[in-house]
Amino acid sequence: MKHIPIAQRMTVRNSETTVAHEYELGSHAMNAAVIEIEGRYPLDGWASNNTTTSLIYVISGQGSAIIDGHEVVLYKDDQLLIEVGEKYAFDGNLHILYVASPAWTADQAEHIPD
Repeated sequence: MKHIPIAQRMTVRNSETTVAHEYELGSHAMNAAVIEIEGRYPLDGWASNNTTTSLIYVISGQGSAIIDGHEVVLYKDDQLLIEVGEKYAFDGNLHILYVASPAWTADQAEHIPD
């Protein structure tokens, strides 16, 4: 068991539209963050993860995800799976739980220009 209290979370501003609250699990198998998106992420182009599969759970809000050219409208309690290597972007006002397996690291993330 591992308990990560809110006092130990790390808050990172990923862009002017996105704030991530990271909870360090100390596991290479998976990690998680609560992410607040107000607008588009990334601001331009696309994001892609070279080694992680990501499960998104919409805690609150509404918006959309565009994954490899397919748009999906997201509402509270929806889930979305983003596979390794898929290009994606989010747009809207979303509060999400982002779970990555294996654990997400910045060095495997990629920004792909338009």
